[in-house]
Amino acid sequence: MKLFVFGTATIGYLMYWLPGALFILLDLCLWPEAVRQYKVQPGTNEPVSTWSLIKCLLVVNFNHIVLGLPFLWGCYHVMVLRGGDLTPVLPSLPRVVFDIVVSLILKEIVFYYLHRLFHHRRLYKYIHKIHHEWQSPVAVMADYGHPLEHIFVNMFPVLLGPLVLGSHLATIWLLASLASTGTILNHCGYHLPLFPSPEFHDYHHLKFTECYGNLGLLDYLHGTDRKFRQSANFLRHQTLYGLKPLTQTFPGTKTATANGVNGKIKKH
Repeated sequence: MKLFVFGTATIGYLMYWLPGALFILLDLCLWPEAVRQYKVQPGTNEPVSTWSLIKCLLVVNFNHIVLGLPFLWGCYHVMVLRGGDLTPVLPSLPRVVFDIVVSLILKEIVFYYLHRLFHHRRLYKYIHKIHHEWQSPVAVMADYGHPLEHIFVNMFPVLLGPLVLGSHLATIWLLASLASTGTILNHCGYHLPLFPSPEFHDYHHLKFTECYGNLGLLDYLHGTDRKFRQSANFLRHQTLYGLKPLTQTFPGTKTATANGVNGKIKKH
């Protein structure tokens, strides 16, 4: 049980905060200067408010530790009842690949619909609005949110696949690593060369009613990415394979920001 609970928590925590710390250095100290040319919403959070950052760090650590450990404890007991693979023998590569693919598909489906549900007008102002205090996201605010949101939107979709499939602990650790680094990159606010584009989720924080998923397939099917597809952000939504900043790689496209121009963020 200790390996399942504390091991999974530690892997997820490290894979969140190690890259997160690098972005804190950039967002707070604006260093290295050269990276700022890749900012998705230039002029916002440059530098990030110290108080907002401290508040974010406290909330995220509460979510990771106070909520995360009991949640993993519960998942362990569900895994025992389900008869999951709790042996020390590593699974075969095909089984790992199968579990990862199925888990990511389930995660996308559950995340999309729960995330969209929390945007419902009767729930949004009580739960999800906390996360959207950051209209121009920074990396470490990825798990900044209401406790209910962290449980049902951030953690539950990630562990659903392994619980259904009875995945091996090593596979769960791999999924936890992918989930932590993925959410950091989605919220980082920088469209960096060779890294996955954050434009899709950044646009969600900017506009609130578009781009609810991660992969974008369900948004396409439900039409919740129509405005995004008509925006400059969509034109830039691709991996950069050169060192040119966005303004040079995509000349003629305006960079959307939280208030329409470079500057402070409007409250929603």
